[in-house]
Amino acid sequence: MALTIFCNTRVTPEAEEMLRAGTAGHRLIIPESATASVLAKGVSEIGLLEADVAFGQPDPHDCIRSPRLKWVEVSSAGYTRYDTPEFFGWMRSKTGVFTNVSSVFADPCAQHVLAMMLALGRQLLPSFRDQMTDQSWHYDERRYHSRLLTGQTVLMLGYGAIGRRLSPNSEVGGKKAGQIEQHMRGSDGADSNFGEVGIFHTKIRSMSGICFLSPPQASESKSTGFRAARPNTAPPRNTAARNVAGCR
Repeated sequence: MALTIFCNTRVTPEAEEMLRAGTAGHRLIIPESATASVLAKGVSEIGLLEADVAFGQPDPHDCIRSPRLKWVEVSSAGYTRYDTPEFFGWMRSKTGVFTNVSSVFADPCAQHVLAMMLALGRQLLPSFRDQMTDQSWHYDERRYHSRLLTGQTVLMLGYGAIGRRLSPNSEVGGKKAGQIEQHMRGSDGADSNFGEVGIFHTKIRSMSGICFLSPPQASESKSTGFRAARPNTAPPRNTAARNVAGCR
């Protein structure tokens, strides 16, 4: 059965060619309003009301109004604008399918986090700044402020696809990140469960601690920091804290 597929994500010409080839035999609708941003909210489009499948960032209200729509695939890991009782109530009533692309971004974000952990520990950022400005040589300062990851405790706030991919129990960049004792709070490991915190005690040694944040976008996680996990407290001294939401 031929389907009508709505796509409001603007991709490269090469990717669009693959998309059209893969949907040959079906009707593909790409509106003029299509955008390359996976964060931009889609505008209302009449074509969505004719679709069986929607990919990109379709307008949630248009989705609910659509008489035929059965599958919505968003082009982002986050799905905050769809996470409403109205939207998922409508989806359940149609026994529809809603999917996202967390696995697409898991490797890039996990590798970005690992690179930042190493760069911070080895003082690469201040060293690069020196080389790009006065080209000074702070040998002693950089040497004695550098730290190994050996023995480090890594606190992950938001243990979704990124955190699981970075887990030293899986491979990042083709190499094991280290042996681990894993202690979890929570049971389902879902991206939406912000209350779950994965704590890893690595057998790699020295800094006081690293915290990285990859929570879902929600009211509970806005301005997330140590205060989200430990109310009325600041990050422990010498702890490096980074939010990885923008690295995708």
